[in-house]
Amino acid sequence: MSEIDLVTGGAGFVGSHLVEALVASGRKVRVLDDLSTGRIDNLSAVKSDVDFIEGSILSEDDLMKASSGVDNVYHLAAVASVQKSMEQPLLSHKICATGTLKVLQAAKLNHCKKLVFAASSSAYGNTGNVPLDENTLLDPLSPYASSKLAGEFHAVAFARAMGLETVRLRFFNIFGPKQRGDSPYSGVIAIFTEMFKKGIAPTIFGDGLQARDFVFVHDAVQALILAGTKSEISGQVFNIGTGKSTSLLDLASHLQKLTGKNLAPQHLPARSGDVRYSLANITKAQQMLGFIPKFDVPSGLKFIL
Repeated sequence: MSEIDLVTGGAGFVGSHLVEALVASGRKVRVLDDLSTGRIDNLSAVKSDVDFIEGSILSEDDLMKASSGVDNVYHLAAVASVQKSMEQPLLSHKICATGTLKVLQAAKLNHCKKLVFAASSSAYGNTGNVPLDENTLLDPLSPYASSKLAGEFHAVAFARAMGLETVRLRFFNIFGPKQRGDSPYSGVIAIFTEMFKKGIAPTIFGDGLQARDFVFVHDAVQALILAGTKSEISGQVFNIGTGKSTSLLDLASHLQKLTGKNLAPQHLPARSGDVRYSLANITKAQQMLGFIPKFDVPSGLKFIL
């Protein structure tokens, strides 16, 4: 009998890719998603193979039902937006911090084997020293970053004191198919790509020299599954990126070349809460998980243009 995996936020961008990969590997998969940002259409390719529960990680009843009989919990449900957290900090805390604690509690009560938490590189803030390794001083600059970090600390506590195996993956900027570009809260690559498709010049907040370590969603899924299957890594945290950074000006240049559209970015004042420069040191993930990123920005962009 195949084991059951629960994916919270499984109808979302990254979650739906993870669900597809787990199903393809022969696992039984259950999804808990309230569809506030996720879309059931994201699961159309595996709909008949997935036990879908429309519910919230804030509901203890929904969580107990969803985690019953589960081996691995992949916790991806979140309010995944710095800007939205600046506008609604209490909501960000409720979902990312309190919600994570509730997921951990349900996993413990239902005797799940392991919980893999999708953490965020935003925890590092503007520390100045790059590339960032897992021992870098944490300096959250937004309610999103601080609430995700609170979720991390809850995961550590459950690993150390509650007997639940937990692993944290600090994802850098994930991009790929199914990422929505029609919202101001979307990732910058999704927004830029959508604008280039429409022939609209992209908007850059600041000078455009701010840089990110963009990781393709298939590589993110690889890391999640490795974290779920590797043994003796409970309590550990891993950076998941590529070890290469791309500025927003370079991103616009890549899109110009791939689309053949010479759309010059329009600049607006920089936004508070945005990290200036982000680059992952992924040595630990390479050594302990066997994580090897396979996509760079240009090759990943070809999947979404």
